[in-house]
Amino acid sequence: MKAIAITRPYGLPRMSSTLTAPGSAALPDFSRFTGIDRLFDVLLDGLSLHGPSTRSGGDGVPRPALDIRREEKQYVVNVEIPGVDENDIKVEINDNELTISGEKREEYKSSGENEDAPGLYTERVYGTFTRVLSLPEDVDEEGITADHKNGVLSITLPRKVQEKTVRSIAVNKK
Repeated sequence: MKAIAITRPYGLPRMSSTLTAPGSAALPDFSRFTGIDRLFDVLLDGLSLHGPSTRSGGDGVPRPALDIRREEKQYVVNVEIPGVDENDIKVEINDNELTISGEKREEYKSSGENEDAPGLYTERVYGTFTRVLSLPEDVDEEGITADHKNGVLSITLPRKVQEKTVRSIAVNKK
């Protein structure tokens, strides 16, 4: 099969240098943009349409991502905290607020003259974190449980059984 060379106008992304089959589309070569992607990740950290970054709160402090699900008999909060030991996690209830805090510790130490030397490059965020959530009124605070498995903290908040009462109201004649 004969290869077909592709030329591109100035300013457009580089395309694959050959087509292997007539009529097949060439895919752009975006490998040279990885450094720019990282630059924009740093510059735009915290400006996502979905709120602050899940890596950090924009100030370099870890901010674990979480999901909250409401079910018929309970609420479930799942918090992504990979690399955090369960002994470094604290879950507390205070004044109708759920506080999740902990610390992600740096795993690696330099093996050389300077034990505290920083790494050459890192994208991971280390340090302490805190997330505070206001609890709905129907949460049974005494029945809350928390489990940590595979880097996900799952907190189950049982809902109080809402008793439906019927009360007659007298109608006054005016």
